[in-house]
Amino acid sequence: MRASALLVLAMALVAVIACENSASSPQPTAPSAGYAYPPPGYPQPAPGQPQAPPGYPAAGYAPGYATAAPTYAPPAAAPYPTAPAPAPAAPYTPLPAPTAAPPAAPSPAATGTMSTPGLLALPCQSDATCGLHRCNTQYGKCAFPCQSAPADCAPASQCLMGVCVPGSGS
Repeated sequence: MRASALLVLAMALVAVIACENSASSPQPTAPSAGYAYPPPGYPQPAPGQPQAPPGYPAAGYAPGYATAAPTYAPPAAAPYPTAPAPAPAAPYTPLPAPTAAPPAAPSPAATGTMSTPGLLALPCQSDATCGLHRCNTQYGKCAFPCQSAPADCAPASQCLMGVCVPGSGS
């Protein structure tokens, strides 16, 4: 364990020494007197502006592109007439309150209260579309799952584990 820690420490020390700038590494030098920066043809910086380092274009300038912002002509007048302003809207008038519909009459053979239809109940308007179940007209769905045979199942059917099955009704 100690040997591996010393090995890692030695490798880190070697990496630090190798990466340091030594006196023998070449240092960047200022451009020679014969070199003009920026080159001829490039815009010259205004007095008091910092100059870009050699090899980089002046700030705000990309070689090969115009330095001035392009100017555009204002848009021409529309070739078609503009539409007149719309007329003011009529004031809001509330709709009359809906009248209450009479409650639906339960099936004549139903005794007791019907169960509330579940998520899998089919839509219906009469008992004929529900098979062995009765139609719960209050919800517009078949009484599925059933809770009691006389209220939720057709005559001569019984309620077995939430499903109306043929058999003697109670």
